[in-house]
Amino acid sequence: MRKLSMRWISLACAAAITCCLFAAKAQDDKKAGAGQPDMDAMMKQMAEMAKPNEHHKALAALEGDWAVENTMQMTPDAQPMKSTGTSHNKMILGGRFLQGEFKGTFMNMPFEGVGLLGYDPMKKKHVSVWADSMSGGVMTSYGDCDGSCKTITFTDEVDDPSSGKKMPVRYVYTIESKDKYMMEWYETHDGKEFKAMTIVYTRTK
Repeated sequence: MRKLSMRWISLACAAAITCCLFAAKAQDDKKAGAGQPDMDAMMKQMAEMAKPNEHHKALAALEGDWAVENTMQMTPDAQPMKSTGTSHNKMILGGRFLQGEFKGTFMNMPFEGVGLLGYDPMKKKHVSVWADSMSGGVMTSYGDCDGSCKTITFTDEVDDPSSGKKMPVRYVYTIESKDKYMMEWYETHDGKEFKAMTIVYTRTK
């Protein structure tokens, strides 16, 4: 009889300890929950941050149809090569990105490219994405603009096909007026930078 009583007492103690542990965990979960972000507030903050701002408005000025003139040099002392094309620019995704669809020639061959220009509010940086018909890769770069967003400078590294190494590049968009803008591309070889390409856009529509 005494053994049976001791067994019941042990079971009762174990049950009491278990209840205390569950109660403590529930209290901890409640405290942890109090520190969790409010999902509605977080979604509202994200939506507010994702709204197009003055950087996007500056890019929107480049919507339209453009005649494109491209001048490029393989090396600083090489003879410049010229080509022409057209670009159709439009704002997409609720005014968050300027999409440019280029069609023309490159080294006397048909050439197409698609680019995106935008502004990443999380990084507080402009972003550029480019893909074309002569490469299987996609180039994504980040950069900064001056106070008026008339000049946007991107820096990156690309694969140099001649050396197989990474090559530093810098490219600058300059908005001269509502009817003209340009992109200048600079490459660094052996520690020396030179302008390898200039693309001039002139509005046609």
